[in-house]
Amino acid sequence: MNAKELLTAIQISGKSVSDNRRDLQTYINIKNKHGNKDTFINYDYLIQELQKTSDRMPTNYQNSHFYNIIVDSFNILDETINNKTISYNGKNIEIKPVPMYGTASLKGYNAFIRTDDEPVIVFNDDLLMLTDKLIEIYTKTHWLASNDLLNDKYLDLLTRNFIDVMYCFYFESDAYNAIPLDWCEIENFDDLLSIEKIYENTFEFENLFVNNNYLSFFSQFEESTYLWIAAHEYSHLVLGHLNNDRNLSKGLLNDNIEVEKYSFEWQEEYDADLLGAIITMESKSSFFLSTSIYFAMNCIKLGDLYHSESTSKNHPPISLRIENVFDYFDSNYRYYMGNNKNIDVILNPMVKKYMNFVNNIQSNNLHFSELFEMQRYIYKQYEFE
Repeated sequence: MNAKELLTAIQISGKSVSDNRRDLQTYINIKNKHGNKDTFINYDYLIQELQKTSDRMPTNYQNSHFYNIIVDSFNILDETINNKTISYNGKNIEIKPVPMYGTASLKGYNAFIRTDDEPVIVFNDDLLMLTDKLIEIYTKTHWLASNDLLNDKYLDLLTRNFIDVMYCFYFESDAYNAIPLDWCEIENFDDLLSIEKIYENTFEFENLFVNNNYLSFFSQFEESTYLWIAAHEYSHLVLGHLNNDRNLSKGLLNDNIEVEKYSFEWQEEYDADLLGAIITMESKSSFFLSTSIYFAMNCIKLGDLYHSESTSKNHPPISLRIENVFDYFDSNYRYYMGNNKNIDVILNPMVKKYMNFVNNIQSNNLHFSELFEMQRYIYKQYEFE
């Protein structure tokens, strides 16, 4: 199969090929209802335009919203490998063209590379949705703290949204079932049941981020986070990991589509992590490149929170992967590592509160008739320990 056929085969094995159209069209309809017709356009038109302009040939099953999020990162990857000399283990790497890439409605926090006649890099929607939400929470918390605006009220709101996002990712299909962060400060929670009521509210918190400095920070951080993920998968290609038959087996996606599946050895994962990080660091001048790599690797940890680090045969424990990359950074990019500790300072307390919340639900045998009632409990009733 060529790359487009392979991507299509992967995509139609997903949770539901109608998900992309349904979810995006619902979002468009909500925005259009409130006079924002110039901002969001018809789904079919989006796909047609992507197919005209992209040499990566998105398919009709492409999630165009998420494709647009990652496309800049792949363009930077393409530009970097073609304009910089990238060395690894003392040798210049042999550049290969950036493969076709796309999204698929598959479960699990995962991105992967597959090949038949041509390789293709695939981002699971689950990865994109969770990462998208976590980037928003982290960048807003960091930006408020950096500008002496992070009071107890805002930190409480951000932490509760983190709990909502993580709970929805693990127990309610996907992270996008969480309440949008810019709606979380609504006093009358029932207003969330009505789009008209939502837009009658004034959002003091969200107005803090209508700021070019924040928007630039968010954009660069998002771009670099996805760049490392893309560069990691690309590194498997240029390091020759796809040429090793012992890595290859036949497998089924969602029990119905047969594809060739790669199972890389631990050292190959370490190498892809580190080369992906080196490519990312060579991509442009940004103080936050190291931090975004550290953030991306911590997102892997958050996306696999309930599995023991020792259970995976194909991937080393994420703690060892982080250690492998940042031991190298300590010798080669130490100047850029200053903000890495902010990830731990911000995320670790939120993770602890999330785990306490889940334990509270389970130990008290709490049941809710619907997700909205669970979210009411998160935002309006649950008291942090």
